Amino acid sequence: MRPILLVLGAWACAPLPPPPEEPAPLQPLAVGEQRAIELHTFRFDVEDYELVLGIDDLRALPAEILAEVALLDLPLDGLVAGLLERIATTDPSTLDPAARNLQTLLLATPDSISLEGTSAASLEALSGSVGIPIAKPLADLFQIEVGDRLLPPEVLADAVTDGLVATHPSAAGGVLPITVQDLVSDFEGLAERFGPVATPEGDHPGVLAAVSGVRAATEDFGVALKASANALPYSGVDLTAASPGRVAGIAAQIDTLFDTTDPSWLRIEGLQPEPFIESVTVRLTQDPTTALPSPGRDNPLGSTAFGMAPWTLERMVAVAATEAASELQPATVAYQLGTGATVFSVELAEDRWTTFSTFADVGEPPPPAFLWDLVLEIAQVRLNEGLAAPSDIELRLSNVPLGFDAETLSELASAALAADPRALQPLAEIVTANGSGAPDLFYRPLATADGVEDWLFFVAPDDIPRPDGTPERPYAYGTVGFFSDAALTQKVSTTEEISGDTLREKVRVQVGDVLYAGDDEGAAFELQVTDKPSRNRLALAITRVQ
Repeated sequence: MRPILLVLGAWACAPLPPPPEEPAPLQPLAVGEQRAIELHTFRFDVEDYELVLGIDDLRALPAEILAEVALLDLPLDGLVAGLLERIATTDPSTLDPAARNLQTLLLATPDSISLEGTSAASLEALSGSVGIPIAKPLADLFQIEVGDRLLPPEVLADAVTDGLVATHPSAAGGVLPITVQDLVSDFEGLAERFGPVATPEGDHPGVLAAVSGVRAATEDFGVALKASANALPYSGVDLTAASPGRVAGIAAQIDTLFDTTDPSWLRIEGLQPEPFIESVTVRLTQDPTTALPSPGRDNPLGSTAFGMAPWTLERMVAVAATEAASELQPATVAYQLGTGATVFSVELAEDRWTTFSTFADVGEPPPPAFLWDLVLEIAQVRLNEGLAAPSDIELRLSNVPLGFDAETLSELASAALAADPRALQPLAEIVTANGSGAPDLFYRPLATADGVEDWLFFVAPDDIPRPDGTPERPYAYGTVGFFSDAALTQKVSTTEEISGDTLREKVRVQVGDVLYAGDDEGAAFELQVTDKPSRNRLALAITRVQ
């Protein structure tokens, strides 16, 4: 791994000055003991250098780091739509009875649906008695053609995304956070991430029971980044022993590292043209009770389905039917005999209350109901047809599209990272890891129109090296920053924006200044600025005061 890191971390385009030799370890300072140290900064500025990481390079890095590099939040409605369509088009002979019933419901049209066992069953007899195919009044009621699906696929997909997927903690808001680790590992552990879990709304049954072979990246996958920065580390000091150390400079330059206005600042290559899942088992659940319709016209959403868990099929069908009904127009359609006599009519009112009326004693009409309650009743009867009780459904599907193509994924990732380039910080840090020791603070001389200003920065958690994905040491500071008193109560440093940095405590210093700071072991130290030997050097005398 190191040769890769050296190419990337040293920016590779020119030889670097040799790093200073590591000094012999120093003993911790005793209270009252003083030690002098000189901090210095070398610069090795590079402009628009392209860092290129192939899939093998990425796989050689700690998985914990790659999992922190969030590329984008991928909307999952496309995947859900693909799953539902795959269920609808699967060979029915390969499905168990419960799954086959679900498929029948997904494909139901006015021409294919059976009303047997529902309160609307009399519509079949009524239609037959006057010579009108039942598909005609159903199609008129839903304002579709007789061959169109009763539940529009896109509306049902939205309801399932919101009810089943978005309620799972791993997909809050209906999106899947995709990291670099997901792409290089073919989304290893996806089934566990989307398995059963406790939520404030109850025990979520999970979305995916099993997943294998998520193919989003090819073996040519890679990430290319253009970066501009000082490639050398910052000179720092470990206060405990007043010993020198180096802080990797990338974390402190992350806000200015990438020029996201350059269209070529980021390239993601080697994605599957149409990412897909080789095998996925989907879990859908039903409530053990039968959903009851609204008790009256004054309570449109009074069905007990709207009180069921959001991930139940009953609730999702009710939501989809309500959404589909909202797109319809109020209408009344009358049906006549050849003599011109009206024999029955279907009315859809403004509030989506459905009324069937008959004339000339041709038969009993179905009772009035909200359109979504009618759809839900039909759905429940058909879902449980031939079953002893409502049954959960598990379906194993093959070659399911993820719902986006390579170009879309790359565009979404570029836009997300341009909006928040800090997401790339863990990756940038590990490929440019050149810190050493355990410094508590570091030195940055900053050029100005009048010369140079000397600044001391207190380290932040981002500055603790993580060569294996976990911090080398805890960030265990009782006090953070620089103070004017030995008790560390009067802070003189701030996190004001300096050279793009708003994370770290920092203070400008001059020769003769006296400051105080604490280490990560609870000791306090006096820092006296004693000399400035040259433009990029600063001398300190460090005394332990408690």
